[in-house]
Amino acid sequence: ATDPDVIVRERLLGIAPTLTAELGIAAAAHVADGLDDDGLRLVEGVAYNAAVSRATTRDPVIGQLLQRLTNDLLACPDYTGDVRRAFDSVLEETVTFLATRHDLQRSASVDYLTPTSPPPREIRLQDDYADWLRRGHLAGRIEVEIPNVATGRADVRVSFGTTRFYVEVKRELTEASRPALERSYGTQAADYSGTSATLGILLVLDLTPHPTGVRHLSECAWITRSRPTNSDVDRYVVVGVVIGNRGTPSSYSR
Repeated sequence: ATDPDVIVRERLLGIAPTLTAELGIAAAAHVADGLDDDGLRLVEGVAYNAAVSRATTRDPVIGQLLQRLTNDLLACPDYTGDVRRAFDSVLEETVTFLATRHDLQRSASVDYLTPTSPPPREIRLQDDYADWLRRGHLAGRIEVEIPNVATGRADVRVSFGTTRFYVEVKRELTEASRPALERSYGTQAADYSGTSATLGILLVLDLTPHPTGVRHLSECAWITRSRPTNSDVDRYVVVGVVIGNRGTPSSYSR
């Protein structure tokens, strides 16, 4: 198979990004050659479900959480083609990060997760997250403290050429419910995507008290939308919560 032309490539990346990622551009073009757009969407659905099933087999909770997040992102017009594939790679790394920090035992590198006085600043989470991303297949794409973004400074930027995703990192000391986090930080996280794909990430270090235990991993990430006044464009933000100020399970026993 030869490398497809621009029109075929755009059709594949727009309709069947998972199939293209699984087979490669040339083989995917061969499959798509005998299909109309509706047929190609059906095949894309099969490829996507297979990819999600593999993730579920690897770790059911992570796989199911990723499936829910990606399904909720389908309403975003920018979540397609190369942008979708790029953002999915950041999303998978982020969810895996949330899972590992949910289980990780105390150590010097993650002491910001344990109860301390005064409470840790969000820079500890920012550095830990950026270091995590640099260790994987996103190495070379990660920058921190980026100036001149939406007239401010972005905490973390993940770049795929001209496509850029921004991650805002916060800490919360008093109220970490879903509505409260969206109300406090959602607009700021969304504002950084004003000149790139309308996709972003908000990472929050939950330092509130946890006298009855902590939320399940499946509750630690969700999608929220934000739309400025007089705008017709929704911004889509993945909210991820890292649980800090946390004792060991034995601390709940009396």
